[in-house]
Amino acid sequence: MAASSQGGRPNTDLWHLIVPYLKKPTPLPLSRAPRSAIRQGDLCSLALVCRAINSIAERVLYTTIITDKLPLLFRNIASASGRRRLAHTRRLLIEYSPSLQTTSPSYKTLLKSGGEAWARVGQNLGGIKVKIAKQCIEENGQLQSALEWVAMDMGMVGRVFPKLEAVATASIYGKEDNRWRIYQNHLTESREAMAYFASSDCIMRFFMFVNALPSLRQLCVRNPNGPFSVPQNTHATQAPPVNYDRTIHYSADLDEVYVPWGKPIRWTSDAPSNMPWQFVGESLAQEIDRIQNIRRDKAAYDPRWQDPRNGLDVEIYCSTAGALEVAKAGEEEIVLQRHPGWSPLPDFKARRMPVEEQRKLAAGFGNNVQTESREDFGEQDRIRWFASPDMPVCVAYVSKEGRTEGHNAVKPREKDISMGALPTASALTN
Repeated sequence: MAASSQGGRPNTDLWHLIVPYLKKPTPLPLSRAPRSAIRQGDLCSLALVCRAINSIAERVLYTTIITDKLPLLFRNIASASGRRRLAHTRRLLIEYSPSLQTTSPSYKTLLKSGGEAWARVGQNLGGIKVKIAKQCIEENGQLQSALEWVAMDMGMVGRVFPKLEAVATASIYGKEDNRWRIYQNHLTESREAMAYFASSDCIMRFFMFVNALPSLRQLCVRNPNGPFSVPQNTHATQAPPVNYDRTIHYSADLDEVYVPWGKPIRWTSDAPSNMPWQFVGESLAQEIDRIQNIRRDKAAYDPRWQDPRNGLDVEIYCSTAGALEVAKAGEEEIVLQRHPGWSPLPDFKARRMPVEEQRKLAAGFGNNVQTESREDFGEQDRIRWFASPDMPVCVAYVSKEGRTEGHNAVKPREKDISMGALPTASALTN
């Protein structure tokens, strides 16, 4: 069968089968693939061939979007052609821009790049943190501006993204270099009022954006410190309804997870499966204690924290297959090993826990934490703790036809993947 008919026009039935194979596969969560892996140069070039093929390529390009240039994606959102393309979108995976290079450059890099690379020679830690904070302030401002149209007309969100079912942030690159935590610390220490306001405003604009999506089923966040996250310490009695699932994926170096009080939230651990369970479980239990202490302190003077409608409703998926035990015969004691860079001592032995044992431990942790929470704050609190292998498939990372493999891994079909810079309608030829 020929790719074009006798009249010289493309055989669209055949091209519908060919075009999806030109799309690069979506990098797996936390794979930190090269940035080139999320660009779709071949499909963008194909979209310039003719209008008939462009209509096919557009659908493949925009059904699932991965972008680290959100302002560019939203640049033509007011035009009919821009809205036509985004109307195909079902999954939107947003990544933050690449991190600054903070390590000293090689001699080869110095010769090639010149002045820009020389500026990184001999940097001290304080100077590096200031540069990282400055980069985050600039990126936050760009993201804030990119969502300005949302604040002006929330009804437009549904018209632009009528089919968008899943949004994920930082799914491929995660925390990367912890720069958004450095940024948050910088705002606290420097007390820059305008930068702090811009950070809060960006978070709220993103919250308005996802809340206005009519078909949204899932929001997944893999860098809670970034501006595209779940707002911290919101209360159900003063927040709009949420009709979609929200998941915060947190790493082994847990610092804090956010709570929308009175609204359901899912916390999922991305800790390596061979890390000792004692460290992972104890770290999260300590974080829950920290959250409850804040709640207890603020309830003394803020009535929102006393309202039973603003309870804690969290579903946790956290366990590992690793365990440390005392090696002496006859002893069952589990040793708490709090440091992530652990190495077994002579009197300890490491063993692998089967999934069923992980389930029992997770359920026990969950029952204990929920009992304590209800004793202090009331029966409205719901805390369910499950083993990581039982985590549901996240629609933000896999299509309906996809499948999961292993611990928190996703292997999508090759046809349902990502995008980079895209051609505009004016660039297309007849």
